[in-house]
Amino acid sequence: MDRWRTLLAPDVRAFIESHDGADLSALALKKAPDPEWDYKLILDQIKARGKAKVKVPRWLGVPGLVFPSADLMEQASSWTCALYKASLAGGGTVADLTAGAGVDAAAFGGQGQRVLCVEQDSHNASLLEHNLRRLKEAGLLSADFEVHNADCADFVTAMPSCAWVYVDPQRRSGPQKGRFLFSDCSPDVTALLPFLKGRARRVMVKSSPVLDIARGIEEVGGVESVHVVQWNGECKEVLYIHNPQGGVEDPP
Repeated sequence: MDRWRTLLAPDVRAFIESHDGADLSALALKKAPDPEWDYKLILDQIKARGKAKVKVPRWLGVPGLVFPSADLMEQASSWTCALYKASLAGGGTVADLTAGAGVDAAAFGGQGQRVLCVEQDSHNASLLEHNLRRLKEAGLLSADFEVHNADCADFVTAMPSCAWVYVDPQRRSGPQKGRFLFSDCSPDVTALLPFLKGRARRVMVKSSPVLDIARGIEEVGGVESVHVVQWNGECKEVLYIHNPQGGVEDPP
């Protein structure tokens, strides 16, 4: 059984909700009420819930939803930023090649777009499918979705045609400091793009503001526009809109 499913037990959920906002350092020093509980996972869920309260508060009241790990929630977009990306994509099928916590996928799906979600980690993929179902049952997701437990580098070699492809590469761990390039990230967007020609009308690439924008445009190539996204007074994301066909016509 997937570990996250233990968080659905009524007594575990009651414990998590009753300790919303608790001092996790102090709580970690206490014994779990039940020695059979996965206490480390429960504490992480409380932490993730706190991050979700800021980024996606609308998820807090969804019955049966289990938050992704605190690390994934830290990396996830805010709901406001995710909605902005969904507004850029418009209609049609969207392939989210780095689905992660599912915030962006849920925003795309909430706009009526069919979403193909690709997640390499099997634990995260099964949780993502569960949560998207809960969101759809709650009326917060209107479109159909598919979750693919796969490496996006493998997925793009045989993916169906899509209106948009979205990818959020993460910087690889290492000693680098300061500005960095897409080639320093995983997945390497520059390696994926050749496979998307003929399979996507547009590609939206998200990066941290720390990435060198001029070099990013050069690396991605075929960039029609760059969007710098601010949230709560702080620059959070930079979006590169790439045309795989190399033209500059508006997307259909």
